[in-house]
Amino acid sequence: PVEAEICEGEKYILPKVAVMQMDDGNFMTLPVKWKEEPDFSILTPGKYSIEAYAPDERFPDIAPSATIVITSEKYVVDEIEIKPVVEPFAPGDVKIDGGIFAENRDRMYQYLLNTDDDSMLYNFRQAAGIDTKGATPMTGWDAPECLLKGHTTGHYLSALALALKNGNYENELGSKINYMIDELARCQDTMEKSGEFNYGFLSGYSEEQFDLLEEYVIYPKIWAPWYTLHKIMAGLLDCYEFAGNEKAYEICKKLGTWVYNRLNACSEEKRQKMWSMYIAGEFGGMNEVMARLYGLAKEPEYMTAAKFFDNEKLFYPMSMNIDTLGGIHANQHIPQVIGAFEMFRQGEGQHYYHIA
Repeated sequence: PVEAEICEGEKYILPKVAVMQMDDGNFMTLPVKWKEEPDFSILTPGKYSIEAYAPDERFPDIAPSATIVITSEKYVVDEIEIKPVVEPFAPGDVKIDGGIFAENRDRMYQYLLNTDDDSMLYNFRQAAGIDTKGATPMTGWDAPECLLKGHTTGHYLSALALALKNGNYENELGSKINYMIDELARCQDTMEKSGEFNYGFLSGYSEEQFDLLEEYVIYPKIWAPWYTLHKIMAGLLDCYEFAGNEKAYEICKKLGTWVYNRLNACSEEKRQKMWSMYIAGEFGGMNEVMARLYGLAKEPEYMTAAKFFDNEKLFYPMSMNIDTLGGIHANQHIPQVIGAFEMFRQGEGQHYYHIA
């Protein structure tokens, strides 16, 4: 059963999932629809009971109930004092002098220095309708025919920024970063001026995959468009924070506005259904990167956008310390938990800390 106590006048929304315990003692979540959902903010103090429809045809006789107590007394949420036990070293503060780790690092430097930037830009230029400069298209998950294209370019930006921060090949790596960012800015500007894309959009493909996700088209007809966008935005912020590239920050802020506008136009019900979809609705660490962006820009819409990625299927049972992780896609859900922790770090309350 769902149980909650709220203050008179407080907004409360019933969860869109129910937690079920199986005969073997394990837990799972199921989508749930309530027979009624009153506006609790206008109800007088008292106890209210709400019934739900059976959430799954496999269990026609099992349906959750909710008991919501509205009190006229203001209450204070008890918050525990949270102090970091350890802190990570900043990139560049640790040096490797020799051995296999230094050999691997140097091999990675050479890989980055020899990577063709125009190949990394191929999908973005093609999406923007500008000259690809005769570059060789990428392969694998970034091949032009692949629906995940563009995400490796985001990883590449992060790698360049971290490598530069470590203090070797600064001129060469800095030149590559500046070139990549300048060209990505050109793609973003061209997309906007074309009138075919909404303000701020940037990716290795059009907005079609996002349109289809909002129509609940399943994987593999679409392939995790928000996941790809996270890699791009994280790479841009890394280039700003670790390499000092201001233009990367401006590109990311425009993208952040696109994220807010896109998801603000979706209902909460639609967002929850998207995030529950296997792989198609996988969004990587979008909540984390939007919280990072908020921490830098202090624009409230960025944190609002981070909250748009709250995934009740994952967060609701976690908030009650119930383990429903068995059998769900790790790569899809662990980044969401890291994002919850980043939201706590940026001041969004201990609710996100306890979930994480």
